[in-house]
Amino acid sequence: MGLQIITGRSGSGKSTYIEDEILALEKKHPTGSPIFYLVPDQMTFQVERRIIRKMGKGSTRIRVLGFNRLAHMILQEQGGHALTHLQQTGVNMLLRKVSEEQKAKLNVFENAIGKNGFIDQLYAMLTECKRYGLEEEQIQSITNKDHLSAALKDKFNDFLLIHQELKKDTEGIRLASEDDFKLAISLVPDSELINSSLIAVDGFHHFSPLEEAFIAELMDQASDMIITLTKDAYQDPSNELDPLHLFFETMLTEQKLIEIAKDKAIEIFEPIHSNQQIRFNSPSIAHLERMSTRRPALELTDHSGVQVYACVNKRAEIRGICRDIKRLVREEKYRYKDIALLTRNLQDYHDIIELIFDEEEIPVFVDAKRTAIHHPLIEFVRSIMEVVSKHWRYEDVIRCLKTHFVLPTKGSMHQDDLDVFENVTLALGINGKQWYDPVEWQKRISFYRTVKEGEADEKVERMQRLYDEMIQPLSDFFEKIKEQTSVREYATSLFELLLTLDAPEKLAAMRDHAEQAGRLQEAKDHDQIWKQLISVLEQADEACGKDDMPFTTFQKMLDTGLESISFSIIPPAFDQVMAATMATSRLNDVKCTFIIGANDGVIPAKAEESTFLTNQERQLLIEEGYELSPSAERQLMNEQFLVYLAQTSPTDRLVISYLLSDDDGKAKQPSMILHQLYDMFPNLKPELKVETPSDAGNDDEEWLFISSPVSARSFMTERLQQWKKGYPIPSFWWSVYNWFSKQQDFHKTVATSLSSIFYTNDPGKLPVDTAKRLYGDQLTASVSRLEQFNSCAFKQFSNYGLRLKDREYFRLEAPDIGILFHEALKELTEALKEEEIPLSELSEVEATRRSKTIIEGLAPKINRNILKSSNRLHYILSKLEKVVIRAAMILAVQAERSGFQPEAIELGFGKNGLLPPLTYTLTDGTVVELSGRIDRVDTAKTENGLYIRVIDYKSSKKDIELDEVYYGLSMQMLVYLDALLTYSSEWLGSTAVPAGMLYFHIHNPLITSSSGKLSPEEAENKILEKFRMNGLILNEDHAVALTDHTLEASSSSVIAPLHRKKDGELTKRSKVIEKEEIQACREWIRSKVKSSSEAILSGNIAIDPYKKNKETPCRFCPYQAFCQFDASQEEMQFRHLQGLNQERAMQLMRINMEEVQDGD
Repeated sequence: MGLQIITGRSGSGKSTYIEDEILALEKKHPTGSPIFYLVPDQMTFQVERRIIRKMGKGSTRIRVLGFNRLAHMILQEQGGHALTHLQQTGVNMLLRKVSEEQKAKLNVFENAIGKNGFIDQLYAMLTECKRYGLEEEQIQSITNKDHLSAALKDKFNDFLLIHQELKKDTEGIRLASEDDFKLAISLVPDSELINSSLIAVDGFHHFSPLEEAFIAELMDQASDMIITLTKDAYQDPSNELDPLHLFFETMLTEQKLIEIAKDKAIEIFEPIHSNQQIRFNSPSIAHLERMSTRRPALELTDHSGVQVYACVNKRAEIRGICRDIKRLVREEKYRYKDIALLTRNLQDYHDIIELIFDEEEIPVFVDAKRTAIHHPLIEFVRSIMEVVSKHWRYEDVIRCLKTHFVLPTKGSMHQDDLDVFENVTLALGINGKQWYDPVEWQKRISFYRTVKEGEADEKVERMQRLYDEMIQPLSDFFEKIKEQTSVREYATSLFELLLTLDAPEKLAAMRDHAEQAGRLQEAKDHDQIWKQLISVLEQADEACGKDDMPFTTFQKMLDTGLESISFSIIPPAFDQVMAATMATSRLNDVKCTFIIGANDGVIPAKAEESTFLTNQERQLLIEEGYELSPSAERQLMNEQFLVYLAQTSPTDRLVISYLLSDDDGKAKQPSMILHQLYDMFPNLKPELKVETPSDAGNDDEEWLFISSPVSARSFMTERLQQWKKGYPIPSFWWSVYNWFSKQQDFHKTVATSLSSIFYTNDPGKLPVDTAKRLYGDQLTASVSRLEQFNSCAFKQFSNYGLRLKDREYFRLEAPDIGILFHEALKELTEALKEEEIPLSELSEVEATRRSKTIIEGLAPKINRNILKSSNRLHYILSKLEKVVIRAAMILAVQAERSGFQPEAIELGFGKNGLLPPLTYTLTDGTVVELSGRIDRVDTAKTENGLYIRVIDYKSSKKDIELDEVYYGLSMQMLVYLDALLTYSSEWLGSTAVPAGMLYFHIHNPLITSSSGKLSPEEAENKILEKFRMNGLILNEDHAVALTDHTLEASSSSVIAPLHRKKDGELTKRSKVIEKEEIQACREWIRSKVKSSSEAILSGNIAIDPYKKNKETPCRFCPYQAFCQFDASQEEMQFRHLQGLNQERAMQLMRINMEEVQDGD
């Protein structure tokens, strides 16, 4: 028995030497004792291939494997697998279970249990304790040290409690690989596999105490052990090591191995050290390797094998590298497998590497585990658990349905059915018991019968069918879970639900579909996930299957297990670029290495703690004599070694790239390793890599961007867009265009891309016949429709032409409140009129009684009884009731102070209205009918004639602005007044005089006072002021007096916007209008109705929203995603409208009307 240590710097031929020795032994004795070639797990496949290639055949004697696999083989041989074994997933679930159960006893960890990553930190600490031999007694000793901080001791008190409970739950169970190692170590002496075998260890730089103990036992039983270490020549083990030395880690490992051999009385052969540089074909990389431990470094003018890229961002970096790879493969005959990408943090680059390499048609294997947490099957399991634990919340149920695992494997149900089901249940507000209780479900679904009968019945039947097929299995699962208490019962019920829903068959179909679409990695994911999920359920059962626990605890435990599922990745091909991390990669036979993301703070990396300890706490424990993983300081020193290995991994070419800015555009600094490179190679200068061809320095550089059809198409489109704007572009882009035009495979995609060059967001005009088919030969419209057209023609087209509707939501919205207010005041006013009770005589008691009765009757009719659907909304209903009572009282006071009385409530003109529609004949003879419904019409019969006014109820503040009347944005009040004046003789038997148009704001205002307590009279007056109506009043003494007969000199009306001077005249602040101006407005509105109608019927659907000051119709428009209006685009601009005062607005109306009349 003996130990042979082979040392040498990177590229000196250590692996070659050890493999040659192994192959020579195999050739000499093909059936001799086993040869175990131990390498890091990520190297096993590459090393096996290399050995087989060298041998030209297979071998039963040589076995390439990692430490974990060797331990597994020993356990298998010695019967160690008889004990139950928990993988990391099972241990994580147990940790979550124990933490939840002991939550009340924890001091520090209590609030951290549910946070992302905490269980992983616990597992990392548990694993570290096992790996470094930190037993329960030592953990206890930490908590007893008085000089340690209370925070540190509290952490270990919590950890000790969890550790002890975990130990109770796992008696007789092996926990993950660390317990396997311990058991395997104890079984090595009895192993026939190991006895007299040769063990070679290559590719490792340090070992954990557990691995050292394993090596010690292997060394004691094997015939010989050969270990390679990357370091300088042999040094006397008694010499003190320099922690700052590049090879400190491997030198320390060498010392420990020699100590182990001495303790075991094993012969230590003379170390073999290689000073050669066998790997490097490039003098530059060989020079870099030699100078890695020399300061100051010697300079070398030739840097042909070393390059540095300065990249404007990640996309520029990866695209630049792809162009390089293409050139190496085309011009220098590289294979893709000869090239590697290394980064310190692969997660930062994973997605962008896969995306851009796919566009560039370069095969790449990203050596990083991918979480399975977003797979549809895992999402289904997590969502159904949420459905049960959160009592069937709407969002959880829909989340569950959208995984598609509830859809029948065969049948007529499709995505459209699921969309309809989602929309209807959203509109009905299905929640909680209404999902799983058939009676409650029927109550809610019956609300759908309030729409057209035939359509409603058909939709209800469809909904019931969907409910039976999708919800019933979930409901059955819910009912079953309610009766269960143990982990095994929960897991079994979940498994049975998955089988009921044909989950394996659906996964197989998903796999086949992905394969047919060429998405091979996705197909492999679908293939793996079922076994992974079943493994989690089995692990839960093995860990605590018989334990009783609340379902919520089981859910949290299972969720922890699901979060730990990751897809195993096997390289799908031999010839592909390898992308890996510097920390775990073990590269062989690589000609070119790209080290990406070499920025300050990234390379070398900042030390990160994987457990719940801080770096300071870890260092303190190490100083106390506890053996743990290296501290942050030690990790930082080891970073230089990782950089050294990465820089010396290629044979021919090394490229290091860094970013000039991050994803947010903030400047970034290059890594210190680049300054070291510049010292070695004084002529080395960074080469700038830009993201797009237009940023390239010259035509030659820009030409390089044409590297694949996909990227070339994108860049060609970009450059042609610039050409369209007048910028010059290189002529070769037209050659690219001509090439694409001849390629049938790309014809459709290129046509789509090129269409964007000349695309303008202009829908044009509808053909007149199309417009007529949409709107009819005779236009029947409302005022709001015309106002909408004048605010944006495309909005009118979307709403009334295409009849696009937003999704219905079961929530109380402003229109619902407006409907409630309107209906309540309508019923109140009509009831008083029917009983011949003047509004002015309505008392507060009577107003309260009547309002409550009316609201109670109206509430169920508002949005499917939404106001009674929850305690919160019931409370809102009570607040709305107070608003109606307050409004009723104010109306009574206003009626008392006014000469007007309500003549009609909700007076309709047009179809089904009391009055005929307003009709207009257009220039082509088309008739336009305008209809509407007026909230309230007041009249006053006097000696001077019949005065009439319009009152419109609003749930928000509103006023009449004549500039908005001029622009056609606010036509409602003038159209209503025009209808009343047009039909007053026919309706009321007398020609009416227009007294005004007023908005009544329905609200319950808050009254404040800066001068202290208010008297009842002052408070009432302030409330009345808050309810002062806005609008326009006829500038005539009779009309003003009828509006508010209490208005005196030097006072303001609390009813309407009227203010008197000392002499009794109205002030300029009064919102009044002359009779002639009202007539002018009426004429203008008629003209605006005609012009707007003609524009609609002519097919005007322009995307032309207005902007007046800061006001625009886009703010709350539901069609923004459809029209895609973007004011930042040059061809898309607002239609700017100038704000006008009343005088200027009237002047423009008159001028325009004169022009219209002259034209006629």
